[in-house]
Amino acid sequence: MIFANSPKPIRITGVVISLLILAIGCGGDSDPGGPVYAGSNTYEEMRDGQTVIVFELTVTDDDGDPYAKALLSVGATFTPVTSYPITVPAIGGIIQVVVEANVPGEYKVGIDGFTDLSGVSALPAPEDTNLNGKILVVHDYAP
Repeated sequence: MIFANSPKPIRITGVVISLLILAIGCGGDSDPGGPVYAGSNTYEEMRDGQTVIVFELTVTDDDGDPYAKALLSVGATFTPVTSYPITVPAIGGIIQVVVEANVPGEYKVGIDGFTDLSGVSALPAPEDTNLNGKILVVHDYAP
C-alpha cells in the first residue's frame, strides 16, 4: 500500500496508519469483561451468640471466572423490621452481606449496581428483565 516513490510525509503517514490498524486488530483490550452476577448462597450461623444470615453473591467476568478486580456492590438490605443501604466490596469474586436475624420473616438483599475502581457503574444482571438488571436475594428466617 505504501509506495517507495511516494513523498516522505505520505510514507510516514502510511506507516503510522498501518501500525495503528495493526495495534487495534492485534492488541486491544484483553479485559475479559464483567462484572456479572453469577448466583448466590444464603445460610444461617451463630456469631457471638446471635443468629446471623449470610448472603454470599458470586460475581464473575464474561468468561465465567471469579471477578478479580476491585469492585463495590451498592444496594440495600431489608429485614422484617427495617431496611438500610449497603456498600460492600467484592473479594475474590464474592460479595458477603451479614445481617442479624432478630425476628422471623423474610430477609432480603437487593443489589442495584456494581462500581469499579474507576467509578464506572454497571447493572449486576444486565440480561435479567424481571428486575431491570438488579438482584434480589431472599432468605426466610424461621427459628
